[in-house]
Amino acid sequence: MDQAISLLGRSGHAVKIDFFPLRTRTAPLAHNYTIVVANSTVMAAKTAKALDKYNRRPIECRLAAAV
Repeated sequence: MDQAISLLGRSGHAVKIDFFPLRTRTAPLAHNYTIVVANSTVMAAKTAKALDKYNRRPIECRLAAAV
């Protein structure tokens, strides 16, 4: 998603990226909003268990949105 937002982002807008099917939607942000992007320097374990949880998250989010 980092690469997608780097290419598709617009100043002053939030971008929702769907991957199944691939599509984006932008929404203007209020002028008094500030978004800070920072590197936490926390390293994530790349174990099979961690990858399973990471890959499961989009499915859980879609189910929650449908409910």
